[in-house]
Amino acid sequence: MLNRELRCRRLAAGITESQVAQEVARIVAVQTGRELAIDGNYVSKLERGVITWPNRSYRQAFRTLFNALSDAELGFYPSRTRKDAERLLTPADAGGSRSVLRAQP
Repeated sequence: MLNRELRCRRLAAGITESQVAQEVARIVAVQTGRELAIDGNYVSKLERGVITWPNRSYRQAFRTLFNALSDAELGFYPSRTRKDAERLLTPADAGGSRSVLRAQP
């Protein structure tokens, strides 16, 4: 599932995936003193939904870079949480409406 939130924020800022990676690496270094390897390919994987939950340092740096209050604002979520939710939720009516969901027994 595409991460439209992160992609839209990047495009609105007018920066490339590589530029995001450089800035995130800089922020992580300032905040933690650690040098972490991140590149444009990693950012691309986040935007494509290949990676949905970056490590804590990266999430904090992305929130700082894009002035986001939560990980959800950037489209980040733990994959287990999403899979569990999809497994437990089904359409409430036989017509297949997705607007109302209920838990399966």
